Amino acid sequence: MVTVTATSDVNAVHGQVDGIGFDLARSPNETEGTWRGSASLPSVSRGVKTLVVTATDITGLTGRASTSFFQDARPILMVTSPAPFTVATSKMRVAATCTDDEGGCQLKASFGSVSVAGTEAIDTTLSLSGQDGLSGWLSIMATDSGVSRPW
Repeated sequence: MVTVTATSDVNAVHGQVDGIGFDLARSPNETEGTWRGSASLPSVSRGVKTLVVTATDITGLTGRASTSFFQDARPILMVTSPAPFTVATSKMRVAATCTDDEGGCQLKASFGSVSVAGTEAIDTTLSLSGQDGLSGWLSIMATDSGVSRPW
């Protein structure tokens, strides 16, 4: 969210990060001068980046503001076992890998009180005998090594 203050009506606001440009839209039902937008940044490398926002008023005058942020892509999680909607028995094979733009992502798989963790890969059989008769979901989470965000 960007708030723009100007002496004339602002008719366009544009953002840019590492050569990727995007337009912001005036936010309805919000404070006067509030503009919103989003940008997909998959091609932007990891590290400190600068967002530059340019506002143009109805007379053609422009104003710029910038701020820095740390770009860190979420880890990529690939689950190969179990297949979706698998019904658990007393044993369940769990196989998953993760990759990250910095490397070294962490994995954790949990079913009820049973869990297993690993770095970049898990391939094990969970013993679920203590979970007999219970219903639940298998949770597999990848966390990156940078500004940790689960996926």
